[in-house]
Amino acid sequence: MPFLKKKVSDEITYAEDTANSIALLGDLMIIPSSELRIQICKCIIDFYHAEPPKQHITGKVFKVNCTLMVKAQAASGICAHLNDPDPSGQLLFRSSEILWNLLEKSSKEEIIQQLSNLECLLALKKVFKNLFTRGLSHYDRQLRNDILVITTIISQNPGAPMIECGFTRDLILFATFNEVKNQNPLVKGLKFSNSYEDFELKKLLFNIIVTFCKDLSTIQLLIDGKVILALFTYVKKPEKHKIVEWSAAQYEELQLHAIATLSSVAPFLIDEYMLYQGNAHVLAFLEWCDSEDSFFSHGNSFHGTGGRGNKFAQMRYSLRLLRAMVYLEHETINKDLCEKRAIQQLIGIFKNTISKYNDKEEAILLEIQSDILLILSGLCEHHIPRKEIFGTEGVDIILHVMKTDPKKLQSGLGYNVLLFSTLDSIW
Repeated sequence: MPFLKKKVSDEITYAEDTANSIALLGDLMIIPSSELRIQICKCIIDFYHAEPPKQHITGKVFKVNCTLMVKAQAASGICAHLNDPDPSGQLLFRSSEILWNLLEKSSKEEIIQQLSNLECLLALKKVFKNLFTRGLSHYDRQLRNDILVITTIISQNPGAPMIECGFTRDLILFATFNEVKNQNPLVKGLKFSNSYEDFELKKLLFNIIVTFCKDLSTIQLLIDGKVILALFTYVKKPEKHKIVEWSAAQYEELQLHAIATLSSVAPFLIDEYMLYQGNAHVLAFLEWCDSEDSFFSHGNSFHGTGGRGNKFAQMRYSLRLLRAMVYLEHETINKDLCEKRAIQQLIGIFKNTISKYNDKEEAILLEIQSDILLILSGLCEHHIPRKEIFGTEGVDIILHVMKTDPKKLQSGLGYNVLLFSTLDSIW
């Protein structure tokens, strides 16, 4: 069962671990025991057996039991005892597995409600803090990540006392301490490794930040935690030989994830965005994205789709961030962008995307062009001087789109969206 593939990415993610575990079985063949050797051979044959295992799998709750457990308020009862003395060392693992099964196989809303109380959240907070600060093994780190995913699901309930129990503040600290210096003893001496579990943890922390920003009562905590400053440390050209914690592919994925997180968080923290010169950061990063600097993008992640071997993924997420800020119609932000020559820069980027057109990256380039036109529309609306800056060069890019072959509108690649963006610009 540990080799059961649940996601398409599992094959790539766990290939090395799987190979090493099978190699370890081979090493055990050295032991001079016929019984052991026969069992190892049977084990390897079983990997390729088409029949699913018929024996009961311990630790799994089946649907009928889940329904009964929901009625018995099992989720809150199990969660409240996560920190009980445990000589077996199995309590946390089994408890988290049962909570997962309850969330997956019964009413998710009901389970979230059962876990959304002070006692449960204090228990989860204590478990997570212990695993985060003291967990060293692969097993501890995986368990820590599972607890964080459960916590993220609970945090989607506005009624969960995440702030009251101090869990929100701690999670914001854990999400930002690597980027923003902090004297809090909780994170003193801590650092991330480039292990798969720590890499996943960092992405999970970005995800929960997005969840937090949807609750206006957490805004002050996000300000105190300098979340915007922490996220903007990723909005820059990657510096060679300076990325110590992560591999180049990991850093690229985190960079894209951080910019995507900013698109959700920054509109709620306008003062912080301006304080840390958000527009200047994004425009400088876009300039690098549009440059001819040699850079090999890995494009491995969800956020990196369409960006392998180029900087289009970075450009796409930076433009999404700008679009989110311009859509606020906040004059301070828009005025600052125009003073920094954003209109001229965006028109230049659009022209360059025309020259870079190819079938392979067509969809992502169309999205980039659509966003540029929407941003320009937002900046120029109601402002005659800005429309004059848009000028003939801006009109030229609109005419270019208007000459698109109408047959392409049915391609599903995004020509229809680009046309609507163009019409918005014309209007």
